[in-house]
Amino acid sequence: MKCAFGKADILTTVSNTLTQLKDSESIIAQVLSEVTTKTNIIDKLVLENEQLKHNVQELNLRLKSVIDDKMKISVSLDNKKDEQANILAQNVFTAFHTEVDFANQRILDSIFSDEKTFDDSLLKEVRSARKLYSGKSTTREKQIEKILQSIQWSKEINRIISERPETLIKTFLAELADVSWLMVTSNPPLILNFDVKGKEYTARIKERFVECGTSEAISHCKCEPGHVLLVAWPSVELENNKGYLTKGEVVVMPNEINNKMTI
Repeated sequence: MKCAFGKADILTTVSNTLTQLKDSESIIAQVLSEVTTKTNIIDKLVLENEQLKHNVQELNLRLKSVIDDKMKISVSLDNKKDEQANILAQNVFTAFHTEVDFANQRILDSIFSDEKTFDDSLLKEVRSARKLYSGKSTTREKQIEKILQSIQWSKEINRIISERPETLIKTFLAELADVSWLMVTSNPPLILNFDVKGKEYTARIKERFVECGTSEAISHCKCEPGHVLLVAWPSVELENNKGYLTKGEVVVMPNEINNKMTI
């Protein structure tokens, strides 16, 4: 009985089989390459996450130091001046936060001018690029100086600044500006929450602010009992109410006017 396949057919079959094997090896190599790439990305994200945690801890320590300095600056002032010193800190951080948000929008608008909304991943890429370069000393110093010069201080704040020793207030502003820049250029960015003044001290606010006392009587204030009279220490939070890192402190209006609270 003669073989149904000739030598040429056998060679063709072998050749096709070898080609299929090579194609399979190529696919396997491609899959392995993609797996390696994904693994490297995951490793990089893990390292970035650890670095972010370290940066957050460092920022919290620096922020506490800055606010402590603010308290020292205002310790001899009356309640009104102490509140204005707190407003000074809020104005500085708000200026930095607003500037970076506006810069983000300008970048996205210039690239995707026809889009009404942007995917979150695009914003993350912009923030990632900014974080990479914002920590450089030249960039940092230039941006900090520019933003500080753009702030329009109120007459009351200008008066408070002028009343303090020049070197002390300059040191305070420099430290506060530096911390603010690092916070708003983090990825994800961090915020200082001052926005609870005048609000009722409910369970939701208690999650992020603890009540502190004052050694002086509270009188002649247009604040309802049980509402936040003053933010003594802002909370450090992630944007869009995604969580908080450090609780703040607030003075709450007591139920009885002129009630003296102690620390």
